[in-house]
Amino acid sequence: MTLDELQELHYITPIANMKSIVTKGILSHYKAEKIPHKSVAMDEIQERRKKVVVPGGRPLHHYVNLYFHARNPMMFKRKNSHEELCVIRAN
Repeated sequence: MTLDELQELHYITPIANMKSIVTKGILSHYKAEKIPHKSVAMDEIQERRKKVVVPGGRPLHHYVNLYFHARNPMMFKRKNSHEELCVIRAN
């Protein structure tokens, strides 16, 4: 896939976070920790991610986790919560 072929990215979040997202935007894990919110994150995955630093950049938790496609392993893990989740299309 080239950058020209990429038309959108997806963000998976609980519907309960939409009011905050509309007013504050989509926040990184680091910034979201500082405000009340619901999380779809898996603790064991977050423990691994908090140790990762992006080459030439900041810690991974300082970035927003966007997906090329929302139908992915994370969404599959949360399939039983589908009525509480939404996918935001970022383009």
